[in-house]
Amino acid sequence: MTHRPHETRAECVWRHILEARYAGRHAMLPYAVEVVMHYHATVPDIARTVVFRVVDGDYTSRGDRYWQQITRMLMAEVDNTRLPADLEESLVLCLPQPYRDRCIQALAARYNLLAVPIPDDTPVGHMASVADFTGAAGGVLSRLAEVLDDQVIDERDAEKAPGTLVAVDKAIGILQSIRSRLVAVTGLGGQ
Repeated sequence: MTHRPHETRAECVWRHILEARYAGRHAMLPYAVEVVMHYHATVPDIARTVVFRVVDGDYTSRGDRYWQQITRMLMAEVDNTRLPADLEESLVLCLPQPYRDRCIQALAARYNLLAVPIPDDTPVGHMASVADFTGAAGGVLSRLAEVLDDQVIDERDAEKAPGTLVAVDKAIGILQSIRSRLVAVTGLGGQ
C-alpha cells in the first residue's frame, strides 16, 4: 500500500471510512455507536480528549450525534478540528474488513512499513498462517495474471494496480509474520 504524500492521518482514516460507507459495507450510525463503545472501553475517562455523551448507558439512541461528531472531526472543510490520537484506534478497529486492514496498511505505509499481524503462537495458528499465505499467494497470482495479460506491466495497468498491490501486501504481511516466528525459533534474524 503506497502512502499518499499529501494526505494527513485524519484524511487517510476518513478515506477508508468513506470507502466502507460507499461500498455499502457498513451503516454509519451503528459504526459510530461501535466506535464510541470501543473508545469508552479502551481509553480511561481521564485520558479521553473527545466527549461522547451517553444517556443512561444507552449508546444506540445517540448514533446520529456520534456520527455527526466524528464527521466534523474528520472533514477539514466542516471543522478545523483534527483527529485526536486516542480516537484513531477505535475508528480504525471498528471498520469492517477489508477496509480495516487496508486502513492499517495505509497508516503503516506512512512510516514505510508493512502492517504485519502478530503470529498466533499455537500449532493451529502456525498451520493457519501457512494456509493463509497459500491463499494470499493464489490471490497475487490471480491479480498478476490480469495485469500481465499483455505480458508487460505498464501505464495501461494503472486501473488494475491498486487491487494487485493490496493482494501483494497481504501476502507479504502473512509471509513476514511466518518469518518472524522462524526468527524467534532460530535466532537467525538477518540470514
